[in-house]
Amino acid sequence: MRLPWGRQAWPTRRMRGLAEYINVARCLATDSLSRYTSDMVVRLEHDWERTFHVSHAIASTSGTAALHVALGALDLPRDSDVVLPSITDPGTVMVVLMEGLRPVFVDSDPRTGLLSVESLEAQLTPRTRCVIAVHLFGCPADMDAILEVTRPRGIRVIEDCAQANGALYKGRYVGTSGDAGTFSFQALKHVHCGEGGLTVFTDPQLAERGALFADKGWQRSGPNRGIVQRGLNYRMSALQAAVLRARLPRLPSILAKHRALVACLAAALEGNGLITPPSAPPGTQPSWWVVPLQTQRLIRPDLHAELSAALQSVGAPVSARYLAKPLHHQPFVRQQLGVVDAEPCPRALEFLDRTLALSIHEGLSDSHMRLVADVVNRIATAHRFHEVKHDGIDTRYSHVGSR
Repeated sequence: MRLPWGRQAWPTRRMRGLAEYINVARCLATDSLSRYTSDMVVRLEHDWERTFHVSHAIASTSGTAALHVALGALDLPRDSDVVLPSITDPGTVMVVLMEGLRPVFVDSDPRTGLLSVESLEAQLTPRTRCVIAVHLFGCPADMDAILEVTRPRGIRVIEDCAQANGALYKGRYVGTSGDAGTFSFQALKHVHCGEGGLTVFTDPQLAERGALFADKGWQRSGPNRGIVQRGLNYRMSALQAAVLRARLPRLPSILAKHRALVACLAAALEGNGLITPPSAPPGTQPSWWVVPLQTQRLIRPDLHAELSAALQSVGAPVSARYLAKPLHHQPFVRQQLGVVDAEPCPRALEFLDRTLALSIHEGLSDSHMRLVADVVNRIATAHRFHEVKHDGIDTRYSHVGSR
């Protein structure tokens, strides 16, 4: 359909400020660019520990590296099962495969895309040694329910918080409920340094193993100086830490802006009948890295495509799908695990089919959210009483998305 708006100017995100230049200049002035010639990385780790009330933080080169540090610290037996959702970044499954472990995919909650605890419980076996709970789009997974089914079995839990910096679950920061929490500072995240990651632990022994894993297993001091365990070089540079230390204090205001934008959008979408307004899972305060826009179940597939095209035509940074395929349908993963006869994650497929992904950042305003809602509402109005044929009888939707 033809919309009354042309393509709008959506502002580019700009994070740089004087603090970044000062921190980087300090490193360059002394030619101190590595973890061991500068104190920037250690100070970043201490900043994170104080800000998020954790005991041990280990900085690394990426969110994927941070997840690998967590798995490396657990040192699970090879061929153990690691359970994870199929809707997540490829890095989540890659580190499992790199550790010689077997990924087991569980289905998703069709309303949120988050790991389904019911599906999780059904997949647990004596081979299961770890669960990776992904806080998708910045929405916290139900950690209490996950721990309730894993703790009695002695199963480790890693929280993948790559999209959820600063999100809260029942008043607790994500990453602090499980055995480890992992974070990403890639260029699209709430605060970033281009690429970077960080792993948090509460257990000091796990933290020690994680620190060694991120530094090639190299014990650099004490009577056991030398290579004492396996590991890789995942050390964050001083330049990455310098940028991130300047930006970390801005995270609360960035989160507040993201939450305000989503609240504005949800209010403007109320009752539209086409898109379910975004909402936080009970007891949570999401960070809203990306906003899922989920079409109602009875919407015709062509309306999903029409909606995506209409939003893109006005400049909105929206993708028709968050992932083209869930992880268990990706060619390399299927090659590693083999093709199963029955579809293990039908609700994950449904969620991806019905969900558009809207990117937001702190440089946007309520007017941008109202424009998104106006496009949705106009299309919803045009199709609210769309006539369809069913068994030769004309019927109408009283609401496009009535269930």
